[in-house]
Amino acid sequence: FEGYKIYRSRDFNFSDVYKITDANGIAFLGQALFDANTGLPAQFDLVNDYSGLAAVEYPGRGVKYDLGDNTGLVHEYVDSTVQNGERYYYAVVAYDRGTDELPPTETQSVIQEDPTTGNLIYDVNTLSVIPGPIGSGIKESEVGIGGAPTLMVGNATGKINLKVLDDLSVDNKNYKVSFDTTNSYSVLDDSGVSYSIISKGTVLVSLRHKNIVPESIELKDEDGTVVSADNYVVNTLRGQIAGVSDASLPAGKTYTVSYKYYPVYQSTLINNEDGNDVFDGMRIFVQEDQINVNNEESRFITDSKITVVDNIIFPPILGGTKVKLRADWELRWNNLDTTATGAWVNADTTETLVGSVATPFSLWYIVEKAPNYYLEEPATFVLYEPDPAKQNNGRWDWGEGIIFQPQGATDPTVSYQLTLSLNKEVAQQVLPKAGDIYKLTTYKPFEKGDLYTFETKKAEFIAANSDKSLNDVYVVPNPYVAYSESENPGRTQIKRGERELQFRNLPPVCTIRIYTITGEMVDKIEKNDNGSIAYWDLLSSEGMRISYGVYIFHVDAPGVGEKIGRFGVIK
Repeated sequence: FEGYKIYRSRDFNFSDVYKITDANGIAFLGQALFDANTGLPAQFDLVNDYSGLAAVEYPGRGVKYDLGDNTGLVHEYVDSTVQNGERYYYAVVAYDRGTDELPPTETQSVIQEDPTTGNLIYDVNTLSVIPGPIGSGIKESEVGIGGAPTLMVGNATGKINLKVLDDLSVDNKNYKVSFDTTNSYSVLDDSGVSYSIISKGTVLVSLRHKNIVPESIELKDEDGTVVSADNYVVNTLRGQIAGVSDASLPAGKTYTVSYKYYPVYQSTLINNEDGNDVFDGMRIFVQEDQINVNNEESRFITDSKITVVDNIIFPPILGGTKVKLRADWELRWNNLDTTATGAWVNADTTETLVGSVATPFSLWYIVEKAPNYYLEEPATFVLYEPDPAKQNNGRWDWGEGIIFQPQGATDPTVSYQLTLSLNKEVAQQVLPKAGDIYKLTTYKPFEKGDLYTFETKKAEFIAANSDKSLNDVYVVPNPYVAYSESENPGRTQIKRGERELQFRNLPPVCTIRIYTITGEMVDKIEKNDNGSIAYWDLLSSEGMRISYGVYIFHVDAPGVGEKIGRFGVIK
């Protein structure tokens, strides 16, 4: 495997994709979708030693395969060059890099048409899309708090975000994100699922999900009676169930299965990668923080007007072993009154490895065990006195370094060094007073046992939001002149596809009635979906082709209102 391309076509045969010709001028290779907005093709390949044209050309063709530009792989793509209401066909084709003797090959992009029904049969790497907004009046889905879960256990500072890819797939559910180790996590669907299955006796039946929580499985028969777990076996990792005997789960009988499962299981993607599986219309992104000082959040937290200048460094100037610690510290200040000799009047005595030091603050070691639950203890530090005139004077002075230590340290192991100095560039000093707090904050990586939760709310229709939008309902094309850009080609070159006229900006549920200019009803369209477009084939309710002229349409949206408009048809 080397990479993949995205093909896009208005034709399900992808006939217009093969634009790259061989030496004989014959269309031979497919060209990836090109984004005119970015100037880049939709082609993504591994970052390795292979890029540009392949080493081996296709025999007798005089052309080589483009292996890409070492862009790296991505797992989502936004096509911003489409037109609303038009059907597009997509294929994602993977390709290899070939060998020293063989040129690269790529997977097929096949969509078949049933010769009887005309329905399209899609392969696993193909699909069709009609772009357009969701129905007017639909409130977007909600995920967590601003797209983020809530930390329940732990004190990690890393970021977890959930990106909604499909609003209409988000449901009303509760989820948990738990860290199994320091660098792996799982997402649990804590609301669970429930649906019907048909037994195959002792033959395994595939469930809709994998990574099922074993103790959450419940099976009920058609009468609602719980089936004993002794009657069936479940492969929780693969999501399969079967009876232990033909009699325990008779083949052909319908059962209701309920369980909780992990849509994301033991993922190790902690650098904001986009490789996690999509579940319920969203994808989770996790960005871990490495242990370090958080300079933006390290400050006086009680009075923003204090002019004291702080400087935090690592490694510190003094000390033995130097380590970055997963903790915070607070300097809780007293009054700054001094004696004639400069000694602090309201001093605290802070212990260091070489004795006690008088400070105008008390030093506290803070560990957040859980959100809003803190463990705090008196802390120790190593004093760095750069001014020889003030060395060994038994007190801390402005400009001297406070080098934090691990709790209970009996050796010169040290961590971050904080220096607080008077600001010489201000005319009026604003110094800390009794009750002020300076807090040194650190970034903290995830730990085993960290737990987050979030709730999702599905998109919902709010009639009040849709009332005024009925004024925005319009017809495309208007007038309809012989054909529409949104129409698909016919099955043969001499036959056109079905005619199509679109009503846009509609609410999810409404009825559209179409009348002649004299008031005779031509057809009625019932719309009941979350899209904003309804389609009309320009046939009357009796299946007859309509004549040219001006037509009136009437939109009736229950609980919302009505809209009357007109459109023209020219033949």
